[in-house]
Amino acid sequence: RDRDIVGQVEPFRSNMSKPQARIQISRLRTSWETVQKMQLDGSKETTTVALEGLENIGYFELENGFKWSKCARLPDGNVIFTPFNHPSILIFKPETKTWEMVGNFQGDCKWSGCAVVPTGKVVFVPQYASTILIFDYGTKSWEEVPVDPVWQEPTDPRAKAQPKFSDCVALPDGRVLFVPYYHSSIVLFDPTTKTWEEVGKFEGSAKWNGCKMLPDGRVVFIPFASSSILLFDSRSKSWEMVGNFPGSFKWSGSELLPDGRLLFAPLKNSSALLFSPDDKSWEEVGNFGDGMKWNGCKLLPDGRVVFVPFDSPSIVVFDPQNRTWQSRPHGKAGSSAHHSGPRVSTDCAVLPDGRVLFVPCSVKEIIMFTPPPKDSSKFPSIKFTYFNVEGGGECVRLAFALGGVPYIDDRVDMPTQWKDMKPKTKFTQLPVLTIDGGEQIAQSGGHLRYAAMLGGLYPKDPVEMLK
Repeated sequence: RDRDIVGQVEPFRSNMSKPQARIQISRLRTSWETVQKMQLDGSKETTTVALEGLENIGYFELENGFKWSKCARLPDGNVIFTPFNHPSILIFKPETKTWEMVGNFQGDCKWSGCAVVPTGKVVFVPQYASTILIFDYGTKSWEEVPVDPVWQEPTDPRAKAQPKFSDCVALPDGRVLFVPYYHSSIVLFDPTTKTWEEVGKFEGSAKWNGCKMLPDGRVVFIPFASSSILLFDSRSKSWEMVGNFPGSFKWSGSELLPDGRLLFAPLKNSSALLFSPDDKSWEEVGNFGDGMKWNGCKLLPDGRVVFVPFDSPSIVVFDPQNRTWQSRPHGKAGSSAHHSGPRVSTDCAVLPDGRVLFVPCSVKEIIMFTPPPKDSSKFPSIKFTYFNVEGGGECVRLAFALGGVPYIDDRVDMPTQWKDMKPKTKFTQLPVLTIDGGEQIAQSGGHLRYAAMLGGLYPKDPVEMLK
């Protein structure tokens, strides 16, 4: 069945490498229902209709993608999108599912985030733009404040320009903090006087990608290429580096949990990070594999956290209390502007009714997502133990995900864990399944039928089951 699909879907190119092909096949296997609903439009991309819990709104075409970056909730409940490659600010009205475009700002990769200040105005932080944009939502007017010309000088002599800041946050005193990406210092911008102050000197590129304000006024910077979390006190203008995390593009965006910890969304890192700013401890949770996955996260009214899909084929709703998650395929295929992945969304806003609004990155629609119910009392406690590979047990993981069945995805590293673990497993093999802490149950065929039955994917009619 997969071979039939391969012949139809444009992203399968004759020069595609084997790893790329495996990724594409994995995405198609994520949901057979999604593949059945694909409509080939004759171009280099596919368009899908909305799946359960998802609604596509509008149609926004932009050849090079990355339309808007971050978003913010406005005092009246509307949501404002930051123009990145798109020439206009977008103001979305959730009640009517309508929108308004404001302005015509030329250039690419202009502003990377926004913050609503106490006056009601919105400050847009520059990435490649040569100005800080102050937008008056009431009058739909704006003012551009030129940045220091030195900011425009790239540290790499081979580059024509460099991305300055990754995000921003409004401080209690009305100033806006700019998070340094390639820029060497933290910037505290006063939108009233249109002046700023630079604090610190931090070497490196793509250092931090996003930040979160703590109740005590400190700001936590999320490590991207930087090896450390940065805790910044804007009142004393002091900071502290915490941890040593190797790698680049690790986490993107974070959310403050009710218990005071922060959850970092995994972009290329295989795990999410739970960070406690009180005792400066952390814990990595889950194993979500390699590749670009989620580009931010937001807290839902029920205490769960939704991960914003970037290249991941699924939206994930994570429950930090029991450290389980539910996946929902979004059905979006790769964009012609980005062959490496769909580049679905750059941020999201959680509405008062619990729905989630995803900012379109390179997809052509705004996505409205209704998270699955939190109540999982109808399901037992399930632990599925298998190697960290897409082997024979991967179909069981996918069945749990597609059926919305919460489970513990216990991934075993073969080189380091399997030798000691093997004698303790049933039939000395994996996968094994445990239900409510009971005995191990072996054989993936039985696991798959069990997962499909729990998730409502297994037909009750014998003939339909046979087909």
